[in-house]
Amino acid sequence: MLRILSTLGLALFLCGCAVGKPLGFGEGDTWTIPLVAPLENGDLLAPVMINDKGPYLFIIDADARYSAVDARIVNALQLIGRTGVELPDERDRLVRRAQVEIMKLQIGNLTVSNTKFNSYPSGSRALGRPVYGVIGSDIIAESLVFEVNRDEGVTRLYTNDAWKRNEPNWSDAKKVSYRDWSDQYYGRVVPRRIVKANVGGKSRELHLDFGGMKSSIHPSHAKGWKSLPITGRGQWVDEHGSRQDITKAFIAPELTVAGMTSSEVLMVPYLDKRWRNIDVQGTIGSDFLSRYIVAGYWHKDVVYFRPRIADLSQNATARMKRWKTSAFQNCTSPGCASVELEDVKSEDNQVVGAMLKITPEAAAPKIDYEITIQVGDKFFGATIPSQGRGETMLQSISSATDGEVARIVDVSPFAPPCNQVQGQSVCVRLIR
Repeated sequence: MLRILSTLGLALFLCGCAVGKPLGFGEGDTWTIPLVAPLENGDLLAPVMINDKGPYLFIIDADARYSAVDARIVNALQLIGRTGVELPDERDRLVRRAQVEIMKLQIGNLTVSNTKFNSYPSGSRALGRPVYGVIGSDIIAESLVFEVNRDEGVTRLYTNDAWKRNEPNWSDAKKVSYRDWSDQYYGRVVPRRIVKANVGGKSRELHLDFGGMKSSIHPSHAKGWKSLPITGRGQWVDEHGSRQDITKAFIAPELTVAGMTSSEVLMVPYLDKRWRNIDVQGTIGSDFLSRYIVAGYWHKDVVYFRPRIADLSQNATARMKRWKTSAFQNCTSPGCASVELEDVKSEDNQVVGAMLKITPEAAAPKIDYEITIQVGDKFFGATIPSQGRGETMLQSISSATDGEVARIVDVSPFAPPCNQVQGQSVCVRLIR
């Protein structure tokens, strides 16, 4: 499809860069949004209320041009819609999406009034949970600063004035400038924030993808790399709900951005056909970005990178308090449960493994909820079913190193369902 830069488009683009609070935003100049499963280092998930109904889990995708809501929610809440517009998806095909009006949207302590969302097909999932929509760049607006702080379990939005007051706290951060591709091709697709990266010894132009879980590379730039087949049904889902199958992934020997390096990086094929592979050659996703506390200062075309803390148990209590709910207040232990490790020994008294024991408190909330457990450098997610309070859950794990202990480092009222394996419920899983 041709890229056309019109005088009208340029004028609209320049008007869209105004610095200030977006239309429809409620009071304040700084807003905090709690994240679901931030320590899994995957998609940015947050609970959203729509017209005082919910909560529903949405993905925060600062790169999506428009916010979107699942057709199931449109039908359930009888949202008023209209035909909408045709939009180019990542297959480079025009798809028509209906548009609905949401009178009141609440996400964290932010309230947005009278906003329009596109409707997309049902069935998306992220981090084992059903997802009902996307919060895009019409809310994570270019006039704001967008912070992702997984250590605290939150994202924040700042007006530019609020960010200037907060910026001294980022004096130790690395600043990485990017090239905003939408400056040249306004109206074509969503903005692309391009940085130069060294990938496998070659200079590549990669998009900083705040809404992507995995980094990606165009297959033409992965020649000679090791590849791995994707088992099961891997899919690339864009912001319009269009899907493409992924059958393999590449292993990049090294990925370096502004001196920040990861080795042996798993990169899926870059499948966005709206761009030529000389313009955008891949993406840097959450698997890389999640190693840092990041803040996108869109108005200045800069992203700040700050190292995360090494010991996530240090601020576990503060992290869990991001949920402004009374559900966990009657418990004596963080996460309303106790955890411990026991050695598993063979008949000749040799340690051959370890058993993780999880005991929910009787005062735990009468809902399914999830705790995140750290054992050394491994993290486990455990869904605590609403039934059987006080009953101990057992999970065999690989042998723990002497001196290692199990600690609860996070809690969430939005738990994934337990897996069913040979008729048994398995509620503990390795998350990283």
